[in-house]
Amino acid sequence: MAEGTVRMAPLLDLPKLLAEYGVESAATLRAAGVEPTLFADEDNSIAFSAAGRLLAQAAADSGCTTIGLALGRRLGLDVLGVLGHPARFAPDVETALRALILHLHLHDRGAVPALWVRGGNALFGYSIYCADVPGTQQVYDCALAVCNNIVGELAGDGWQATEVRLFRDAPEQLAPYRQ
Repeated sequence: MAEGTVRMAPLLDLPKLLAEYGVESAATLRAAGVEPTLFADEDNSIAFSAAGRLLAQAAADSGCTTIGLALGRRLGLDVLGVLGHPARFAPDVETALRALILHLHLHDRGAVPALWVRGGNALFGYSIYCADVPGTQQVYDCALAVCNNIVGELAGDGWQATEVRLFRDAPEQLAPYRQ
């Protein structure tokens, strides 16, 4: 993958999500300048800025300010393809997350994950490093939901985040984030 790109896998459900909001996805793709053919294969890559622009356009077209979060809530470890296998079979959550961090560049070349562990607490983060990415709020919201789902899959039933920090002001609608 080239620098500043991401696999299409996390975006593949976007047309279906837009349809649920009564939005014709082809119009949203055109407005964002995204080729519909990219949706043919989860291993296709899209410029990180184009992915952000698409999510921002989807939010505008749908009127859903939390569309990135809604998209991410549908995704988990499987969205990472073969990258998810070492994590799924790791002996513990920390080892699984470290495997993901070590190899995430094969999936996402626009952001960097991080893990800090101290005692019984851990902080798992994701930071965009590409400059001038539109729709960063939607990108971060999608990543937040995906990370939450992945850690939940790895930790098992009963796991729940104790704290979530956003890279922006608190959203007006907190209920979707609390869910």
